[in-house]
Amino acid sequence: MIRKVGLFLLVVSISASAQETIRFQGPKSATKEDLQACSVALLKRGKARGLKGLTGKVLDGEETPVLELISSAKLPAASLEIVARLSRVAGKEASLRMGRDRTPDEIRDGVGPGPWLEPSRDKAPKGLKWFHCTNPDFTESATGEGAGRIGATRMLEEQPAIPFSDFGTAGVSKVDGKECCTWILPPATSKRFYDLTNPDPKAPKLMSWWDTAFVYDGVALVTDFRVTTCEGKKRLERAVVTCPLELGKDVDAIFRSPMPFVLEVVAETK
Repeated sequence: MIRKVGLFLLVVSISASAQETIRFQGPKSATKEDLQACSVALLKRGKARGLKGLTGKVLDGEETPVLELISSAKLPAASLEIVARLSRVAGKEASLRMGRDRTPDEIRDGVGPGPWLEPSRDKAPKGLKWFHCTNPDFTESATGEGAGRIGATRMLEEQPAIPFSDFGTAGVSKVDGKECCTWILPPATSKRFYDLTNPDPKAPKLMSWWDTAFVYDGVALVTDFRVTTCEGKKRLERAVVTCPLELGKDVDAIFRSPMPFVLEVVAETK
């Protein structure tokens, strides 16, 4: 049975006992050990997102090993969407990075991103880099059509401002009346980020928050993450990172349990 969830095509097997199975595979070079590592990580991600009754099993495939994710009951559409998002990110590297827009002179001089498939043609000032972007569901964010198209891009610092390893335990708070996912940064990281964004101690930028981009595995999410560094004119000892709630839950689950590679759904066999 094929069930379509947004842009994600799931090949799902439903048995008479109402079990449901989703089959994944990795790259051609993937070994059983690799798929087993993916199974462990994906199950941890699912548990962190509140999915229950999931087990994983690695089998021999026609060309490469196959990972079966088995649910003890039929998964509702919302749960299938979560599984889709959790499986399409390896999550081996993640950080917040600062960015900026191009100046008129840079636009005139041709500073800009190259086509999606030709990053060697990117032009960026020293210390900055163009990152192609993904949507909040981790699918490609792009404009135009055809191979090599120019996708949604952002010019960001090459060096991370805040590595994900510095994020504290995820929580929930309200920002502008909306529920958000929240992480509390340790004092040393909070001060380092404050100093990075306020190089002149005599004239600090007393902004309550900074927009930063979440970069992972060489791409960036289109959604900004806020870093709150001040409360009024007082610098917070422990800065706060916030983002939309559902995205934050995905981010926290994925990047605390990295996989060796992205998983793809196995094509339906006749």
